[in-house]
Amino acid sequence: LSPLETEDGILVSAAIRDITERKKLEEKLKQFNRELEKQVTVKTVELTDMMERINDAFMALDSSFHYIYLNKKMAEIVGAPQAGLIGQPAFGTASAAGSQLYEAVQTSMEQQQYMTFIEHQEQHGRWYENPLYPSPEGLSVFVRDITVSRKAEIKAQEAEKRYQTTLDGMMEGCQIIDFNWRYIYINPVAAKQGRGEPAKLLGRTMMEVY
Repeated sequence: LSPLETEDGILVSAAIRDITERKKLEEKLKQFNRELEKQVTVKTVELTDMMERINDAFMALDSSFHYIYLNKKMAEIVGAPQAGLIGQPAFGTASAAGSQLYEAVQTSMEQQQYMTFIEHQEQHGRWYENPLYPSPEGLSVFVRDITVSRKAEIKAQEAEKRYQTTLDGMMEGCQIIDFNWRYIYINPVAAKQGRGEPAKLLGRTMMEVY
């Protein structure tokens, strides 16, 4: 309304604008936002349920390395209630802040590169494989217990070392050749018999040597 004073009195002019379409559009936008929020909630529940069912421990950290989310398996490793850890620093203690995992997380975040870090917790006698997935907003960390496979690997390495020590100490010459006639092992006695050194013979064929 725009009042205008004249000799005949005060005149009032009015402009009427049809906002029906705008109101309809606003209502559609509100409905769209409600549906979007509902879909986000459903997807969040689905994702949370999936993370609780996987065999690995998992934690999502923000850019300051505070917990955004962690599943029950991760809470068990940390040794604290799941809900009470949300918003808390993942590396709040001096020992955690000085750990190799913290250094790996920092490096992955700074370089924005995927990394896999193997961690040995001697106090617990456990081995963990930690795939790290960085983003500008934070970091996703999976913690996979590989203790059984790692111990088996160490035992195999120890057995191989004992086997090689036995062969190295034999009085007789011993040599192992692959299907391409290349030396893959030769003990000192066999090398001496062939007037060569083990390091110079390994990887070469018999035809190349003789």
